[in-house]
Amino acid sequence: MNFRSASLFLILINASFSVNAEQIFAQEKPLEIGYIFSKINDKSEKSVDTINAQLINETLIRKVDFVLDPMSEKLLRDAGAGDLLIGTIFDNASESAKTDILEKLSGAERCFKNGIGYDETLKFIVLMKQAIRVFDKSPELQDQVGYLKLMLPDFEKRLAALEQPENYKKDLERQINENEKLYKIFIDNRRGTTEQKRIALEASKEYIKKYGHDALFQPQVDYLESAVAKIASLFHQYRTDLKERRYRYFNDSFVKNNIDDLFDAGAQILEHEPEFLDVTLTLASVGFDRFIKDSDRKYLTLSIQYAEKSIDLMEKNTKSRGNYGTFDFSYKSEKYPDGRANALGFMNYFIGYIKYFELNEKEEGLEFFRKSLTYKSSAADKIRKLDFFSIP
Repeated sequence: MNFRSASLFLILINASFSVNAEQIFAQEKPLEIGYIFSKINDKSEKSVDTINAQLINETLIRKVDFVLDPMSEKLLRDAGAGDLLIGTIFDNASESAKTDILEKLSGAERCFKNGIGYDETLKFIVLMKQAIRVFDKSPELQDQVGYLKLMLPDFEKRLAALEQPENYKKDLERQINENEKLYKIFIDNRRGTTEQKRIALEASKEYIKKYGHDALFQPQVDYLESAVAKIASLFHQYRTDLKERRYRYFNDSFVKNNIDDLFDAGAQILEHEPEFLDVTLTLASVGFDRFIKDSDRKYLTLSIQYAEKSIDLMEKNTKSRGNYGTFDFSYKSEKYPDGRANALGFMNYFIGYIKYFELNEKEEGLEFFRKSLTYKSSAADKIRKLDFFSIP
């Protein structure tokens, strides 16, 4: 330092910084940790508060060439460094110091996977905590900070385990065994039948959920994340194909007048889509129609069940996907634009008719007839034409 700089520095010991002093300090190298230690411990002529104030000013102007570690922080605090000085040191690390700590952390994940010892684990934990504190307010480094926050618990867990090596070894073996079993389920089923693919998909999702934040298993997690997307896509396409196949089976059965197949196809659709109102309406109608036209009683029980199901769905405001039914049994028409009301009238009529005339449940049958008449439906005309005493 030249004579002029030395003079200005002496002035700073007894007074505040001048503009010239700030300019000179700004031209000098960032403060080293040794310099700060020597200053904070030199209490021969100045008070602790004065030393803190001077070091804060110097740090603000010159920055520091290090990132404060926990041990150094403790020593500085023990020597009299206050919160403001400590915070200023953390917030004013030079760019080279920041770069240095990031470079040191670049191999953390790799070292963790390779199985580092106690000292190396502790070193990385210290570096992570330093980096998190220094960079937490840097918007451009939030991704890195977030990743460090995710890794830190794994390192701390490893450190705690290394203090009890036998327990750690047993825990690690158990964890690896569980991991391998789950991973094997995926490998064994990923290329099998549809059911096996479903098993593989569930196993991979569980694996990712369980080990997604564990650096030790990151390669497997990365692989499974890409595999899950592919399997899920294939599985979705397969489900879509199956749905379309069920719809074709239903449509073809009706066109061919194969009633057994129609009820079978309808049951398959409702197994996967239990609130498909148009299907329940169609099955209820077909079963009743066969009874009226051909005296075929085979589907009467199913007809009642599907009529009751249809009423329940409509009373819950389930919407039709089309015209409240399908094919010849669609209850929404130009004459009856309120398909819901027309369908409710007919479903109650079907149940009432079967109960009254076939099951000899007269009172219950009459109740369903009465309810049918409350809806604007062409079923009302059929009820009024029935050859028995007028409904009260």
